[in-house]
Amino acid sequence: MKYRLSVLVFFSFAVTSLVSALAIAAALSLNLNRGFSDYVLAYEEDQLAALVKRVEQRAATLPPDEATLANLFADRIAGQKKRLRRRNANHNSLWNYDHTHRPPESIRLRLSAFDENGKKLFGPSPPPPPSQPQAPLEPGIPAKDVFVNGRKIGSLSVLPRGETPNGMNVRFLENQYRTGALIILVLLLLSLVPAWFAARNADRIVRGVKDATGDIVSGGYRKRAPDSSVKEVSEITDNINLLAEELQRLADLRRKWLAETSHELRTPLAAMTAEVDALADGVRPYSPDAISSLQEEAGSLGRLVNDLHFLAVADLSAPSYNFMMLDPVALCRDMVDRFKLQADNAELGLELDVQIQSSLAVKWDKGRIEQVLSNILTNSIRYTDAPGKVLVSMQETSSSIILTFEDTPPGVGSDDLQHLFEPLFRGDATRDRATGGTGLGLSVTQTIVQMHGGTIDASPSDLGGLRIIVALPKRPDQA
Repeated sequence: MKYRLSVLVFFSFAVTSLVSALAIAAALSLNLNRGFSDYVLAYEEDQLAALVKRVEQRAATLPPDEATLANLFADRIAGQKKRLRRRNANHNSLWNYDHTHRPPESIRLRLSAFDENGKKLFGPSPPPPPSQPQAPLEPGIPAKDVFVNGRKIGSLSVLPRGETPNGMNVRFLENQYRTGALIILVLLLLSLVPAWFAARNADRIVRGVKDATGDIVSGGYRKRAPDSSVKEVSEITDNINLLAEELQRLADLRRKWLAETSHELRTPLAAMTAEVDALADGVRPYSPDAISSLQEEAGSLGRLVNDLHFLAVADLSAPSYNFMMLDPVALCRDMVDRFKLQADNAELGLELDVQIQSSLAVKWDKGRIEQVLSNILTNSIRYTDAPGKVLVSMQETSSSIILTFEDTPPGVGSDDLQHLFEPLFRGDATRDRATGGTGLGLSVTQTIVQMHGGTIDASPSDLGGLRIIVALPKRPDQA
C-alpha cells in the first residue's frame, strides 16, 4: 500500500509528539509522587524539630525536678485518658476517624511522647491491620530526644502518615496532574501546527517535482520544480531544474540544427539546380566554365555533407582514428607553407613561431590534426582584414603541445565568442557564404581536439583580432 508523503510527514510528527508527551507525563507523575512524599516528610521533620526546640525552651524555665515531659504535656495526657475511657474496647484507637483504619494526616494527632525511661506518656497506638489491602504507610520520622541542661528528659516521635481519599497529598497531586495534563495537551496540539505546515510544504514540493518531471517526460521542459528551505531537497529540485533547462537548450539546438542544416543544404542545391536548368534550357551554353561552376557547387555540398556526417558520428560514437608517431613541428611548418599563397593573396602576413625542440615526437592522427590546422588557418585568413597578420606559435609543456593562432582585426565580438564552436554558427553569415564557408569548421575542429584528449579555447587577441589556443596531449592514449 502506498501513502502520500504529506500524510506520512504529518503522522510522523503527530506520533513523535504523542510519544514525547506520554513520556513527559510519565516522568512528571513519577517525579511528583516521589518529590512530594519527600517534601512532606522533610516538612514534618522540620515541624517535629521545631516542637522539640520549643519544648526544650519551655522546660528550661522550670525547676529541675519539674522539667519533665509529663508536666509539660499534662493537659494532653489527661485529655487522651478521657477520650480513651469514652471509647469501647474494640475502638480504642485514635486512628478511627474515617473508618479506614489509616493514620490521620495531622501531625498533632500522630505525635507521641516518651519519658526518659522510654515509657509512652501519650500518643496514638499503631493502627490495626486493615481488612483489605491498602497502600503501604509512608516512612516515619525518627524519634527526637528532648534535653534540658544536657539531661535527657524524654523523646518525641511522629507515626507514619497514611493517604486518605481527600488528603492533602492526594488533592495536591490531583491538581498537579490536571495542570500537567492540560499543558501536555496544549503542547501536543501546538506541535501538530508545524506538523501540518511541514506536511503541506512537503506536499507542495512533491507536487511541483511531479509536475516538473512529468513536463520533462512529455517534452515540455517549461515547468520548474519549487525551491525548498531543506538543503538536500533544494539540491534535488535545482538538479531537476538544471536538467529541464539543459534539455530545453538541447531541444532548441536540435530544432535549430535541423532548420539550419536544411537551409545550408538548400543553398548549394539551389545553385546547382539553377546551373543545370540554365544548361538544359540553353540559357547558358555548355562549356568548361559551366562544368567548373557545377563542380564547385558539388564540392561545397560534399564538404557540408561530410562535416555534418562527421559531427553526427561523433555524437553517436567515437569516429575512427589512425594514431601514429610524427613530428609536430614539421607538421605545422608544412601546413603554414601550404597556406602561404592564400595568405599572400589576401594581403596577410602568415608567420610561425616555434618554441619547442624539433626532434620531439607525438602520437596524433595526422589527417585529423591537419584538418584542425586547416580549419583554423582558413578562418583566420577569411576573417582578417587586409593588410593584416596571422601568427601561429608552438609551445611545449610536460605533457602537451600548445598551438596558439592569433590574427589582427576585426576579430569576433564578445557575444559571439561563447557560440564560436557551435555547429552552423556564423558571426557574419553573408560574408561566410560568400567565401564558401559552411559554419561547421570550428565545430569539427573542437570535436577532433576533444577526441585527442585536448582542449580548445577562443579569446580576444593582443593583436586586435581573435586568439585560438589548442592544447593537444603528446600521447592521447596516456592522457
